Amino acid sequence: MEEAVEICKLRLFLKMVAQVDRVEQIEPLPDIDFNIRAGNTLVGYASLEDLKKSMEGDWVRLQSLPTIEESAEITDRAFQKFHEMQTKHGMQSEDFKHAKQDVRKRLMVLEGELNGYLAQQYGVDHLKTDEYEAWLDSHKPFHWFIEFYGIMKKGGFNVIIGNPPYVEYEKIARLYAIKRYETKACGNLYAFVMERAVTILRNECWLGMICPVSLGSTPRMVPLRNKLIQSSGRIYYSNFADRPSALFNGVHQILSICMMQKSVKQSVVLMSAGFTHWCKGERDLIFQKLSYLQLHTDLLRKVWPKFGNSIELTVNEKVGKDKRSLISYFLAHGKVLAISGGTGGYWLRCFDKQQESREYKECYVTDKDSQLKLCAILNSTTFYWFWRKVSDCRHLTKSDLEKFSFDVNVMAPSEELISTSRDQLHALKNTRETRLGRMTYIQYRPSKTKSLIDEIDRLLAIHYGFTDEELDFIINYDIKYRMGQDAEENGEHNQAA
Repeated sequence: MEEAVEICKLRLFLKMVAQVDRVEQIEPLPDIDFNIRAGNTLVGYASLEDLKKSMEGDWVRLQSLPTIEESAEITDRAFQKFHEMQTKHGMQSEDFKHAKQDVRKRLMVLEGELNGYLAQQYGVDHLKTDEYEAWLDSHKPFHWFIEFYGIMKKGGFNVIIGNPPYVEYEKIARLYAIKRYETKACGNLYAFVMERAVTILRNECWLGMICPVSLGSTPRMVPLRNKLIQSSGRIYYSNFADRPSALFNGVHQILSICMMQKSVKQSVVLMSAGFTHWCKGERDLIFQKLSYLQLHTDLLRKVWPKFGNSIELTVNEKVGKDKRSLISYFLAHGKVLAISGGTGGYWLRCFDKQQESREYKECYVTDKDSQLKLCAILNSTTFYWFWRKVSDCRHLTKSDLEKFSFDVNVMAPSEELISTSRDQLHALKNTRETRLGRMTYIQYRPSKTKSLIDEIDRLLAIHYGFTDEELDFIINYDIKYRMGQDAEENGEHNQAA
C-alpha cells in the first residue's frame, strides 16, 4: 500500500513537471539555514516588550534599547534581502555567500549583546569567560525577538502547533533555570512551553498543543489554565483515554488536545469534546466523531471538566446542589473507609474494612450508617462518572472528593441505600482473587457486582432528582469498555503490601 502511494506521488510530481514550459517556472528550494533554528525556547527574550520589562529600573541598560531595536531592524532587512536572493535566477554564488555571512554576523552580534544582558539576570558575569561559557552551554538562550524579528514585530506567529515535553521542572532545574514565567508553580515544562507559545502568538491567531490531561484537571495547573483563559477568545478542548487504545501507539498516557485562539479583548468561550475511548479499529474515526459542547465559565473555576453532552451538564448541576462535600465527612478516627487511589482503569473501589494493599487510602467517618452510605457513593457509577470528568483519570485525590457533593443526613431513601451498600460490599469481597506472577497481588472485580451498583445509582437518582434519561446515561456510562473482558485486568490490580 505504501509503495502504491509513493508511486502515485511520483506520477503527480512528474505530471506537474511536464506541464512546466520553462525552467524559470520552477521555484528553487530555499536555503534552510535561517528557517530551522536551534536553542532553548524557554530561555531568552521572546519580544521587544519582554526585553523592556527585563530592563525596568536599570537606566543604563534602557539607554541601549533604541540601538538594539535599530540593529534588529537592520538585521531583518539583511535577512529579507538574503531571502529574496534565494529565489532569483542567475545569482552569483559568491554574492549569495556574502549575504548569508552578513546576516549570520549581525545575528551573532545581537545575540551576544542580549546574552550578556540575560546572563546578568541569572547572576552570571559575562566578563568571566569560563563562567559565562558554562552558562551559555547549559541554558542555550534563544531570543525569538531577534531570530524572528520580522514576525515578532508584526505581533507574532499566525499558527503554532506542538507536542511539548512532559518533563518535571525539578528534573532539569540543575541544568538550567527559567525566569519570569507565570506558570512556574505548575512545575512541568509543558506548562512553560505553552505560556511561551501564547507570548509569541499573534492576536486572533491559533495555537494547538497535545499535552497531558493534567492541563485541565489538576490543582497545580491552575496558573496555566488561568493564563490560557486570560489570553483566549476561544478554546477547543478534547481528551483521550489510553485504553483500550492510546493516542500514541505504545504510549499509555491520557492526553488532551488544546486549541486556542488568542484574544486580548474577548471573554473566553471553552468548547469541550468530552473524554474519548476507542478500540484499535476505530482509530481513523476518533477525530471525525468529535463534537464540542460550550461550557459555562462558572464551571471553569477549579477544573476544565471533560463534559461532552448536555445530559452531563444537567447531572452535574443536580449533583452540585447538595451542600456538603465528601471530604467534609472525614475525621482522624472512627469507622474506616478504604478507598482505592485510582489506577487509571474503569472502576473505583471502597471498602468498610482495612485492605492489605498500599494502593488504598484510609479515611474515617463517625458511624456505621455514614460509612455504608459513603461506600455506596464511592462504589457507584455516579461518582465514577464524576471522577472521570474532573480528575486526571488516574488518581483519586482529596481535591476530587472535595468537588463531589452528598448530604448523608437528607439522603432519601436512606435505609435502602444502606442495605444495598451492605449487599454490594459483601458481593465485592467475594470476588477477591490472589494473582500470582512477578508480583503477587489481590484482585477484586466490581463488574461482577454491576447489578447492585446499578441499584445504588437508582437510589442516588431519587436523591438527586435525576430524570429517567439521566439515570440511563449514568448506568450505561462507558459500559462498552467497563464491562469488557480485560477491563479489570489491564492495569487495575492492587499490589500487595
